[in-house]
Amino acid sequence: MRFVDEVDQDDAHVPPRPAPETRRLSDLLGAATGPVVRDAPALRAVLRGGDDPVLYTAQRDADPRRPLPGPAGALYWRGDLVEYSGGVMADGEPVRSIGHWNPPEQLEVFQVVSGRVVLLMGDDATPATISLAEYGPGDTAVVPRGWFHLTGAPWGPATVFNIYTDRRGTGGTDVAGKYHARAPLPYLIAMSGDRPVAEPAAGAPAVPPVVLTGHLRPDGLALPDDLRRFLTGAGPAELADLRERLAGLSATGWPRAA
Repeated sequence: MRFVDEVDQDDAHVPPRPAPETRRLSDLLGAATGPVVRDAPALRAVLRGGDDPVLYTAQRDADPRRPLPGPAGALYWRGDLVEYSGGVMADGEPVRSIGHWNPPEQLEVFQVVSGRVVLLMGDDATPATISLAEYGPGDTAVVPRGWFHLTGAPWGPATVFNIYTDRRGTGGTDVAGKYHARAPLPYLIAMSGDRPVAEPAAGAPAVPPVVLTGHLRPDGLALPDDLRRFLTGAGPAELADLRERLAGLSATGWPRAA
């Protein structure tokens, strides 16, 4: 794979990096769509006690965006670095992200930088297909198009880097669009001792989901060993090739047909 040392000439203007985004317990409970949590009263009691713990801090655009060619207007690979404080919350869930649905056109890949995390992903089909798996340093996961995903860090602090396609070249999170526009997946992560399990939440369909085990990454799909190095150093052809290969997964029926 060829790497370059400089940002592409047609993207020489690098926008300023957004300020880090800190998400606390109050942000999780404040989701307008109604957060899916195991025990909201237990979590609200923490807030009433005067504590509003930090769940994670996200540095959006941790590295400069990379443009992608295409006839439909500007499209970029962007990269975020997210640090989870780690532990288990008062309701028995891992310290976690808020969770959100990806737009159907968006491509996204996660890689654990340090620590261990558990990723819960799922669709809105009937029956639903969900994935729950543990990931350690260097492990990667591909988010299927249009799926919901959330990250938990029950075993301690953890850091995750993710790359994703976006027509917005920069800017912080569109909170209303990302967290408040659609009800979350009605499943959550619970801890059974030291082991995470998928648990249906209130309002979950009566039809049990199809549960995928193992890392959510297609067999035979070559991914960069280091996503962050790839984002900053890959040439335009490599950036476009990864997008094309990920976009082609939908035609294969992955992951339901895996």
